Amino acid sequence: MFRILKWLIFSAILFVVLIVMVIASGIKIIRGMDIKDSAIGTYQTVISKIGDKTLTSSLGLKGKRTFGEDHYVGTYTVTYKKNTGTEKIFGGCILEREAGSTIHITVSVENSDGEIAVVMKAKEKDQILATENGTYTYDFDVQYGSNYLIIQTKDYTGNVTIESK
Repeated sequence: MFRILKWLIFSAILFVVLIVMVIASGIKIIRGMDIKDSAIGTYQTVISKIGDKTLTSSLGLKGKRTFGEDHYVGTYTVTYKKNTGTEKIFGGCILEREAGSTIHITVSVENSDGEIAVVMKAKEKDQILATENGTYTYDFDVQYGSNYLIIQTKDYTGNVTIESK
């Protein structure tokens, strides 16, 4: 229920911002600034803030996360003990990432017992990055919309380190 309500609020905000963008597309501010650019900037800010809110809060994480230049990059280290749950570690919702679209992800999983999946959830597809012991590297292109790096566990004990840059 809460998920549906959150989606409805998000959709309503996007609808309002899109209406403003359509109205503003042909109007110019007297100072010469294009309202369309301003509306797009406002839209980017709004969806970015909404995207940030869906990340697991630092207090809710089982490990230690340090963000880099934005919420798409940084480091996360955790030692799980019989953990079951989902953590959204990095990501967000954007039109275009200022630091460029490509991020390099390194995932290290060790001493595994139980089930784990490190997943990159993108707007159009999910990519499983790791499910067992090992070190894995990926280059990922951040697309417009939602992009999240997620850890899903079920009765999992082990160590996970993620570096996204």
